[in-house]
Amino acid sequence: MKLLTLATLLSASLLIFSGCAGTPLAQKEIPIDASLPQVELTDNGMVADMNAIAFEWKSIRDPRVEGVYVYRIDAGAQDTSDSVMQYYDKIESRYVTHYTDQNVVPNSNYKYYFRTYSKGSQSTQGRLIGVKSLDIFDSVSWLYSVTDMPRSAKIIWRPHANGKVEHYRIERKAANEDDFEEIGRVQGRLSVEFIDTELKDNHIYMYRIFAVTYDGIISKPSEIVKVVTKPLPEGVTNIQATKNLPKSIKVTWSESNARDFYKFNVYRSDNADGQYTLIASLLNTVHVDKLEEDGKNYFYRISVLDKDGLESINDDYTVQGSSLDKPVAPIIVSSGYRNNGIELTWSNLDTRIKNYVVTRDERVGWFEELHEEFKGLKTQTFLDSNLKPNTTYIYKVYGVDQYNILTQASTPVTIVTSENVKANSSQRKVMQQEIQSTPMQDVKVQDEDTIIPADNLDLSEI
Repeated sequence: MKLLTLATLLSASLLIFSGCAGTPLAQKEIPIDASLPQVELTDNGMVADMNAIAFEWKSIRDPRVEGVYVYRIDAGAQDTSDSVMQYYDKIESRYVTHYTDQNVVPNSNYKYYFRTYSKGSQSTQGRLIGVKSLDIFDSVSWLYSVTDMPRSAKIIWRPHANGKVEHYRIERKAANEDDFEEIGRVQGRLSVEFIDTELKDNHIYMYRIFAVTYDGIISKPSEIVKVVTKPLPEGVTNIQATKNLPKSIKVTWSESNARDFYKFNVYRSDNADGQYTLIASLLNTVHVDKLEEDGKNYFYRISVLDKDGLESINDDYTVQGSSLDKPVAPIIVSSGYRNNGIELTWSNLDTRIKNYVVTRDERVGWFEELHEEFKGLKTQTFLDSNLKPNTTYIYKVYGVDQYNILTQASTPVTIVTSENVKANSSQRKVMQQEIQSTPMQDVKVQDEDTIIPADNLDLSEI
């Protein structure tokens, strides 16, 4: 029962009757009075902890006694004479029956004795008491790490059996580092999980745990566990981009080998080393980039995303593609007034051209022009017989390929009619009927786009 009482009062005595621990009063030559009572420990009147040693003694009833002197020899000393056993602390009341030394190193040997004192003397030396502080307690008995997580690691353990544990201290070091450092704390003895975030991809980390008690005692380190974070998914290869499709670029690439593949991201830039913008996220390995321009160049990169949101490196493979360029414009080789009209003849410099368009602008006054278009021409000659005298006409020729892509305009030809020119409306009408009698057919390109017939072309802004 005495031992139970002493153990129960140990924590309280740490606060109430703890020793000065390293700051004793100056030692003086004090006469010995053999009649003064000695300190007599109770049965089992000593309790050792890791960071404290406590004593309990029987009540001192002699009214001459004013208090107790405490002497201690530190661990490792062999001589126990008074010259070595230095005065350590002072208890200034004979009614006190407990003393706790808090200046103790775990797993170390100490020796103590006590003397009572009166106003002018002290008792003879009491019994020499040898005691060893407890060793530091072990950390958690079981520790487990969850590996292959995206940029994070999870550590779990079994709750510590020591009910005094207040929290756990988590330490980490990378595989290429020498020292552990504290990265976090988990409050509560029954809390057994820690998740470390913002880690590097495909890196090795080491973890260990310390249990810490309410009175600040730190356990031995736990076993060390290793974590390897999840690597980035592998990027794609065999990226290709077309250069021969009208107003589009078709980008293709290889399948992904990622075990938890989620989707592909397609990035595009105007320059090989420029800023790339995400333009598509998809599951298949083909993307058709629809464009508004002919001969437009772009650079493409493809990345792989897994189900955890990790994205592969995409700057290892860059491919350039372009939409089909315009055909080469025709060249007007001759023009003049003949066969009762203005006749134009041109040469074709591009085998892609399937038919032609001629435009005529007629100047009316200073600020107005009348614009006409003659589409679907199959030959390389055009005769305009519907003319007015003293009128300025400007002609341009365009080529049209099978995809309905127009060339740039030819170099314009300007002709001013004389006063003797007479309009031949009947001949002009017949010519227009011949031109429109052979309309263009719809053309499909590789099952991708339907080409609009040439009759629907708008050349007003060319």
